[in-house]
Amino acid sequence: MTTDVARSAECVRCRTANHAGVRYCAACGELLPGMTGKQLDEGDASLASAGDRLGAAIVDWLIVAAICVLVGVIVARIPGISGALGAQSDIEAALRWLFAVAIGFFVSGAVFIAYYVIVLAMIASSGQSPGKKAVNIKIVKSHGRRTPGWGTALKREILGKLVLGFTLGPVLGSALQSELGFALGLVLGFALGLVLGSPLLFVSILIDDRRQGWHDKIADTYVVKIKN
Repeated sequence: MTTDVARSAECVRCRTANHAGVRYCAACGELLPGMTGKQLDEGDASLASAGDRLGAAIVDWLIVAAICVLVGVIVARIPGISGALGAQSDIEAALRWLFAVAIGFFVSGAVFIAYYVIVLAMIASSGQSPGKKAVNIKIVKSHGRRTPGWGTALKREILGKLVLGFTLGPVLGSALQSELGFALGLVLGFALGLVLGSPLLFVSILIDDRRQGWHDKIADTYVVKIKN
C-alpha cells in the first residue's frame, strides 16, 4: 500500500472536494493533483471493485442479448421470411424455417456489431458503457486524461478483449477441423475462444493488485468509482 495519498484534494476539472485515499475524482474520474495512476494498488479507495466490474459486464451483455434476440425474432417472423406458411411439403417447411433462423442470426449479428460500435464511442468519449453507467464506474487513463479517446478504446475493447479469442481460436479450431471440416471448425474454434476468454479476463482482474485485466494493461487504463 502506498503512503503518498493526499489527505484531501480538489479536482482541477470539476472542483469537487475528494476524501483521503482517493487518487481519481469521485465525480468525474479526473486524476487528482499530485497523483499518478501508476501509484494505484489494491487498497486504493478509487479503484472499482471486481464485483462492480462484473455487474457492469452483466448489464452490458443483458442489454445486447435482449436487443439481438428481439430483433432476430421480429425479423424471423416477417412474412416471406418466416416458417412453414405456404410450404408444399415438410422438407420445404424445414428449409423455410432454417432460412428464417439464418436470417435472424445474420441480422442479430449486424445489430450486435452496431451496438458494439456505439459502446466503443461511449467509452471513447466518456469512459463508460451502459453497464458502467449503471454501477457508477469509469475507465480512465493512468496519466489522468479524463476520456480514454478512440485509440485507447480500440486497444482496450478490441485488441485487449479479443486477443485471447484470436489466440485460442486457431488452437481450438485445429482440434475441431478433423471432425467438422476446415471452415466450420475454425469458426467454432474462434467462437469458443471468445467464450472462454470472458471468464479468463475476469480472473486476470481478480489476481492483479491494481485490478487491471490484461485489456487494461494493454491500453494503460484503470477502472475507478465515481459518484452519480
